[in-house]
Amino acid sequence: MGVSGLTKYMDDTFTRAETKVWKQAADLFIIDGNAFIGHYMRVFYKTKMDWYYSDNTQQALSYINSVVRSMQEGGTLIFLFDGAIPSTKIPTKRRRMQANMLNILAKQYVLPTLTFEAIVDHLISKPDVEVHMVKEEADSVVAYWAEQRNGYAVSKDSDMFVFPKIGRGYIPLDTLEFTPGQMTGRIFHPLQLALSLGWEDTQYLPLLGTLMGNDHIVRPVIQKRLPAQRRVEWAVTVAKCIQQHHGDIPRLARALGLDVSQVQYSVEGYQPQSSEVYSLSRQILNPLIARSFWANVQVEDMDAGSSWWVSTALRQAMYSCLLGKGEMIEYHRDKLHVEMYTVPFTGDVGSRDLAYFLRCHVSDTIPLGGLQADVRLMVICIRYFIYHAYHTLEDPLSPNEIKALILSFQHQHRPVGHAHARSLHLAAQFQSILLCSHYLSQVLNLHLYRNVLATLFHGSVFHYYTMNPTHENVENYDRIITGLKTEIK
Repeated sequence: MGVSGLTKYMDDTFTRAETKVWKQAADLFIIDGNAFIGHYMRVFYKTKMDWYYSDNTQQALSYINSVVRSMQEGGTLIFLFDGAIPSTKIPTKRRRMQANMLNILAKQYVLPTLTFEAIVDHLISKPDVEVHMVKEEADSVVAYWAEQRNGYAVSKDSDMFVFPKIGRGYIPLDTLEFTPGQMTGRIFHPLQLALSLGWEDTQYLPLLGTLMGNDHIVRPVIQKRLPAQRRVEWAVTVAKCIQQHHGDIPRLARALGLDVSQVQYSVEGYQPQSSEVYSLSRQILNPLIARSFWANVQVEDMDAGSSWWVSTALRQAMYSCLLGKGEMIEYHRDKLHVEMYTVPFTGDVGSRDLAYFLRCHVSDTIPLGGLQADVRLMVICIRYFIYHAYHTLEDPLSPNEIKALILSFQHQHRPVGHAHARSLHLAAQFQSILLCSHYLSQVLNLHLYRNVLATLFHGSVFHYYTMNPTHENVENYDRIITGLKTEIK
């Protein structure tokens, strides 16, 4: 969400913000990884419906590669990604999940989870960039690293305007332009904003960001006591209120009918902060740190159950490896709502090795030798799907659906037209299996999906073959169904 109304104020006030042209790789850029992927994938998918059919992930990676190379014209890149979701952000996360459900129903763009994870994995594999996951939210850590390392903070979040210290300045992603051999961007400094509001220093900026309305305190709550004025910028109205109360948080909270601790918490969030860093996906850090898992909404049948239920056994294995025995809170879509569920896990792991990984995929007794690494992963994930579609969901796959999954491993694009609800839901279910298999592989320190995650599913091919069944033999079909024939519809 960011700070309500602040981007407009910055655009209107600083029409001539500092612009810099980089022609040599001399500077350091600390990049909010979630904002980076979110921004450039929205640009990439702007005129395409490929996101809806879970297609063109490899082309998305190529596009990201070109952006990274262009940014490296200016210097060294360090990506910091969000970690666990703080408890204070749970209501915000719920609202965003519900908004994504409505967007999907309206066929309005939502970033595919598989694409996000594939890009993160790809960036980690690049030797010339640095990638870390932080403990919780990345924005305060981006500001801290920029300040400590004398670098630029790069993001697309109006929260970044109100950090009182942010290194050499904040560069919004949507101001970057690339031409051969150079990069251009606009740089914003905290003191500029403070001076525009009549303040001599930046100490009140975190309070400004809080009282304008953000993820912690929404603007309508504040406007009940501090109405917006016609022809007066909201930022100016809030700044005058802060000045009137001399920036005293308890006085401001009482005047605006707010909880003092909530205001204080939000203000502290706008201070640059250090953090532990990790090399694990956010979807692993959330169970590890916050004891919860968020089943992100995918393009799926909204009248059916969550597409993530089929991959529960893989998550239970992941939880057992991380935490031993216990229970995990999971947030899933239920129709058009987000509901909380408790998922037990036994801690019964045994050897944490490839044999255990294969056993979790119902694939420890079939011959896999001689197959390429990506084909092996495709085989074991489809076997897992066949087994759990029958035993867990009581909704078995048909031979044609299995063949369509195998053929979706192919790279050539297929015309989709209109995919029916079951095809969309099966695609979402299979992607949840790929992702949870990927997470388990990380936890076991196997990293089997490195540089192949984007190649394992091509939605247009899958949807094409579910609607246009093939009667020909499909390579690896017999291997996949070995020992699972009774589970097939």
